[in-house]
Amino acid sequence: MSAAYSSCMNSLMSFLDNTEYADNTAYSPERLAQVTDVDIYRYLANKAFGTPEPSADDLPDRCRSTTIKFHKKAISHFMPRRRMVWDEIRKEGNPTKSQAVNDLIKKIERHEVRGTGVATAARRPIEWEEYIMLLIAARHVFSRREEVMYMILAVMSLQWHFIGRIDDIMCLITTTVQQNPRHPFCLQLKMRKSKNIRSERDMPTQIFFASMDPLVCPVLNLAIYVEMFGTEGVGRKIFEGSTPSRFADYLDRLILSSRFHAVRAGKLGTHSLRKGPSTYASRFGLLRDWISLRGRWRTSKKQVDVYIDVDVPYPDAKVASVLCGPRGPCKYATRAGVDLCKPNLISGRIYLIYGYVQLYRTIRIICVRSNLFLFYQFIVSTQRTY
Repeated sequence: MSAAYSSCMNSLMSFLDNTEYADNTAYSPERLAQVTDVDIYRYLANKAFGTPEPSADDLPDRCRSTTIKFHKKAISHFMPRRRMVWDEIRKEGNPTKSQAVNDLIKKIERHEVRGTGVATAARRPIEWEEYIMLLIAARHVFSRREEVMYMILAVMSLQWHFIGRIDDIMCLITTTVQQNPRHPFCLQLKMRKSKNIRSERDMPTQIFFASMDPLVCPVLNLAIYVEMFGTEGVGRKIFEGSTPSRFADYLDRLILSSRFHAVRAGKLGTHSLRKGPSTYASRFGLLRDWISLRGRWRTSKKQVDVYIDVDVPYPDAKVASVLCGPRGPCKYATRAGVDLCKPNLISGRIYLIYGYVQLYRTIRIICVRSNLFLFYQFIVSTQRTY
């Protein structure tokens, strides 16, 4: 039970009883069973229209339909018969599932379509050109704060590559990045903590490609950050000390900087980096199911799903390759006769963190600190423009 759900329930009961209830107040099943569809309707109408009995001339100028839907979902969580549809004759069941409540939401949505409701505050998908501008802006805006700069580059490239939520990326631990046994030239990642992950079947093993474009390469950006600032120890968070809210503040600074210019109207935020790659992949004609698989969205389950392995390499790799950008994925390799992984050159920090899974053998070409840094600085020109 989340605090947000409890807040919605307290707001409803305070409205019905005309009494301010303390946070986390417990309500008896008998009291909750007395709540009717009319009570829910009046409460939600008051939230949206500012009056429990809106007329035909009233406008929903207090909140959007998405807010009303969240309140409906939160209140439904506490209802004693929450799985039952509201019975209009017997007046029992889950009052949030009544026809009156559903009609109210549809009415608010119609006002939003016509422009007479509350304007949307949703963040739009970020465009590829804007994503590139953000990566370049980070190298300028935070040039004197190297740890922040390389953290931003690593987080943004991972969020784009895995169509991830910012909370999920910030919770990545060292054991989530693994050696790929089928394709030794690349890595794999198993995201174990996410809003949409509730069982083992919700966390497939996903391919982790490098990109021919070093600016957006998630392997390269992650390797640099881990080499320079990564925390040592198995099972530790990769981005130890960083939080989603702090990253959101850094992102806002980049968006407001002179180095960034939006290519179209609309608000941008951390969720834009999840919507952006989803939209980008769909524009290449990739199937929606493949994109959903890459983004780990929960879909309706069928019995056959139990018999199909959760790991589906080809669709996942297809989306991952597209998200590597126009230059496509790449395979890091050394030239014949060149050995950059002599014992005295192997990255100490990456070895300490990932040595137990021998990850350094897979990405050894990007684990040599000096060569990696020079390559990165030389190829990724800060004068690159779009």
